[in-house]
Amino acid sequence: MSAQPVEDDDLLRRLHQKQASVAEIRSALVPEEVIEFDESWAVLLAEATRTHDLEPVLAFVESYRKHAVLAVHLGAAGYRDMLARAEETLRLADAGDLVRDEWDWRADFRSRGVDV
Repeated sequence: MSAQPVEDDDLLRRLHQKQASVAEIRSALVPEEVIEFDESWAVLLAEATRTHDLEPVLAFVESYRKHAVLAVHLGAAGYRDMLARAEETLRLADAGDLVRDEWDWRADFRSRGVDV
């Protein structure tokens, strides 16, 4: 399953509770992130085999678990929109053109069904 507005509450629960397998995390990512995931996964596993240190692998899985939660919750289009807005915000901030407002992000997220 690629990220889309998923009605799989069980997967979302397992992702939130850190009970999802690596395969489930990978399957919940948008396709362009699956490519990045696979490339990094191979490199990290090779390094872990050499060093016997799993910490970088565990940190990587945790990072992508967070991506998967958002992708499942928002769906692929919503997730991509969120990334585009974040990139635009960073671009504006770097250019000094970011206008601060009184955005209540918690209320906004709650209105979208996100538990904050």
